[in-house]
Amino acid sequence: MGTSWFIDETYICLKGKWVYRYRAVDQHGNTMDFLLSAKHDQAPAVRFLRRAITKWKRPNKLTLDCYAANHQAIQELQEIQYLTPRVQIRTDKCLTNRIEQNHRRIKQRMRVMQTFQVFQNAKVTIAGIELAHQLWKEKRTRALKKPGRCVPEDP
Repeated sequence: MGTSWFIDETYICLKGKWVYRYRAVDQHGNTMDFLLSAKHDQAPAVRFLRRAITKWKRPNKLTLDCYAANHQAIQELQEIQYLTPRVQIRTDKCLTNRIEQNHRRIKQRMRVMQTFQVFQNAKVTIAGIELAHQLWKEKRTRALKKPGRCVPEDP
């Protein structure tokens, strides 16, 4: 996994209410981690970043949107020395296109399902969709590296 992370949050419908999905991908498009949260503030952003940093090595670059809670979460993690102050933080709108486009495939799959009824079911289903998407990307990447092979089409 890469050391340049792209972090974003999006929302899904659960019983007619919005819940938030925090997500990180590396510079290669690999999903690092995701977190489903009922709240959209600093606490779940900190929890998500701590979990992702614990699971993978610390990033050198973080690309975020302009959502203030993510920036506050990074400051909090830097204050407790969980994240180095040398990490480069980028907020350019053009740079976040990578993760915004990465959300697209997963949101297409979830749109077919309409709305989730149970939080735990939503979490498990999204984890499965993320896994299937990651496997598809790996299969496609391997096919592109081998000459004369067919490249799988978008699902």
